[in-house]
Amino acid sequence: MNVSHLSSDILILVAFTILGLALLIALGNKRREVLLRRYDLILNNGLNCVITLDHKGRVVEFNPAAEKTFGYPKANVLGKNLAQLIIPPALREEHRCCGITHCVATGEEGVLGRRIEITALRADGSEFPVELAVTRILLDGLPFFSAHLRDITDRRAAENSLREARGRLDHLLASSPSIIYSTGATAVHRCTFVSRNLLETLGYAPEEMIADPEFWFAHLHPEDRATVLAHFAQEVVPERGSIEYRFRHADGSYRWFHDSYRLVRDEAGPAEVVGSWTDITARKAAEETARSREERIHYLASPTTTR
Repeated sequence: MNVSHLSSDILILVAFTILGLALLIALGNKRREVLLRRYDLILNNGLNCVITLDHKGRVVEFNPAAEKTFGYPKANVLGKNLAQLIIPPALREEHRCCGITHCVATGEEGVLGRRIEITALRADGSEFPVELAVTRILLDGLPFFSAHLRDITDRRAAENSLREARGRLDHLLASSPSIIYSTGATAVHRCTFVSRNLLETLGYAPEEMIADPEFWFAHLHPEDRATVLAHFAQEVVPERGSIEYRFRHADGSYRWFHDSYRLVRDEAGPAEVVGSWTDITARKAAEETARSREERIHYLASPTTTR
């Protein structure tokens, strides 16, 4: 079971249920009838399922939202045990030990006053996820339990889709030959995100770079710092740009990187910088080899060369 604090809309409905029932007890018959009609109006038109149990765990209230969600007519569930109706057989033992059934039987708090997510059972035998909040109400000295439920199938599907999309994105970023990063929009090159292939490319965990605001600056090659800092000296970096510099590997060596970036804006103005670091060490080495070879050829071809 996933447990968290009550969401505001369920909390309001729970509070209204408790207040309404308390007023019904305290007021006279005529006034009680007026409030009861109002209570029924709200209960019967609410989007959340509301199921009320007596002190023996039997259903005494089953609103239209519950009828629609679970597929049971109200008349067919009144007086019956809730766990046998909406809890899947495989989960009934857990429900008996720590769910509503446990609260009814022992009087212990258990799931009371909290929001939990459980798997529920429809009349057709299909299972689906619900958010559940339960409160205890005393009527004529006997405990009653008001269960408020919401079908969260769509939310779970959206969460799963988002999780899968993030997984695919993480895989793409990790498989990329370039390190993807984002920073604040100012000249301070503090990373807010770095792809996980930083570890493979430079030997650092992304968390190291994100946690230390001086990480990027501290790992620049001393001979490149002035040039790089001058490039990013503006209050806000250019709309897009690129620069090449050396960066220290975890093994102490330096690698050449091509840093390509662009500024991202939102309604308030510059929001962040997103970019990529591409290791160009091999290219730089090849360029240096070619330059040295060209210088050697030029030297040998010079008429003033003494052989």
